[in-house]
Amino acid sequence: MKRGQVAYIDMFLSILVFIAAMTFFFKSEVNASRIEESILDDLVLESRNVGDLIMSQGTPTNWTNGTVREVGLVQDYHLTQAKLDSMRSMTYDNMRNKLRTKYDFYMYFTSKYGPVDIGGYNFGIGKPGVNSTNVNQVEDPDHIVKAARFAYYENVPVRITLLLWV
Repeated sequence: MKRGQVAYIDMFLSILVFIAAMTFFFKSEVNASRIEESILDDLVLESRNVGDLIMSQGTPTNWTNGTVREVGLVQDYHLTQAKLDSMRSMTYDNMRNKLRTKYDFYMYFTSKYGPVDIGGYNFGIGKPGVNSTNVNQVEDPDHIVKAARFAYYENVPVRITLLLWV
């Protein structure tokens, strides 16, 4: 073999190794972004489902902690104090189970005047130790989704904000 032929073979092999490395890198990145997208899609879908449950009457309609199959907090677009009290007295894992979510959650209530005190519940219900302002610091979630629903509480329009994260 001549000297020039060896240089061409080296260059060809170098280009081949470079192309293989770039292909591996981009395939890995595309797969990672698809997984991330799948998780976000699942979180968004789950936040819609949980939001719909919250805005329902629940199952059965006049549920208590002993009879509840699905938690619902609203009747005729009004938050029901008795159901809020019942939900608040549940354990966090039981709440998650009755809301049919595998993700951590926290919901809080605001009006145009600011946070709404719902029967002394520190403005929200959900994961212990979390509130509307500290979820990123306390939990450090990889992904978080925020959904809103509207209802009345004591004849005042209230925004119910639901946070789900993983």
